[in-house]
Amino acid sequence: AHTIAVGTVDGLVLINKHTGTHTHLFKSTDNKGEDFNAFIQSIAFVDDEQAWLGTDGGGLYLYNLQTAEKKTFSTEQRLPSNRVSALLIDHSNRLWITTDHGLACLPPQPSMQIYNQNFEQVMSRFYNRSAAILLANGRI
Repeated sequence: AHTIAVGTVDGLVLINKHTGTHTHLFKSTDNKGEDFNAFIQSIAFVDDEQAWLGTDGGGLYLYNLQTAEKKTFSTEQRLPSNRVSALLIDHSNRLWITTDHGLACLPPQPSMQIYNQNFEQVMSRFYNRSAAILLANGRI
């Protein structure tokens, strides 16, 4: 890969490692008049055209890097919280979403139904924010 993706307080920046040039996407100025949050805390690429963007208070966006189209997922769609800390895509193409109020799983299309899991009974309330890893064997 020749590109580094950086989530910022105002959108997504893609940096070409060879040339040093950058492209600034998903900016707040591009979405004036919308209920929109460009504070990106986590990124998970679906492919070369689409990325999941987790925000600090704006929920989750499926963003098309080519067309700038976006689909929003929030607490209205059963996300545990709109503060998304980490994103992982597992070997079954499910998106795992960590938030400050629990864990959620979004299966691949066509269902796109969020499964909200609250593990407060089994886990301590103390955790490392944004700590998530997908191991080679598929375990998270």
